[in-house]
Amino acid sequence: MSESQTDNPTVGKPLAPSRRRCWLSLLLMTVIFVSGGFIGAGLTIISRPERPRGRRTLEEARDRFTEKIADRRDLSEQQIEQVRQIVHERLLAGQKLRKKIQPEMETQWILLKEKVGALLNAEQAQEWEKYYTELHDRWTPEKTSTKPSTQPTKDD
Repeated sequence: MSESQTDNPTVGKPLAPSRRRCWLSLLLMTVIFVSGGFIGAGLTIISRPERPRGRRTLEEARDRFTEKIADRRDLSEQQIEQVRQIVHERLLAGQKLRKKIQPEMETQWILLKEKVGALLNAEQAQEWEKYYTELHDRWTPEKTSTKPSTQPTKDD
């Protein structure tokens, strides 16, 4: 080696990045990391399967509720059967109550639709109609109609 190369202490050593470049690299890494999180969350939301909107049957609800109670408590088989029977009785009573008040609830839904719709302009009313239909379908146990049905119902 020549004398000029050995006298220079920086020869053969990598140069340290400047302080400004360190901050810039750190900021870039943070942005990339956070962006990856957002992209992952977005892809998860997009790719997850749509949950079925159908209601459970009375038996499915009974069994699911009984299973939840049994899993959280250490119940014997006899206790599980007793809980299943009690849950079934209470679900039947609740179903009868819902059928009893359903006409009044439907009246309230119609009033909601009409009163909110009266406040809106044509464009807003169109969006409200879509949103109302979505809410009504989600919150009412079965789709009801004010028009007479041409098909016999289960109660007939």
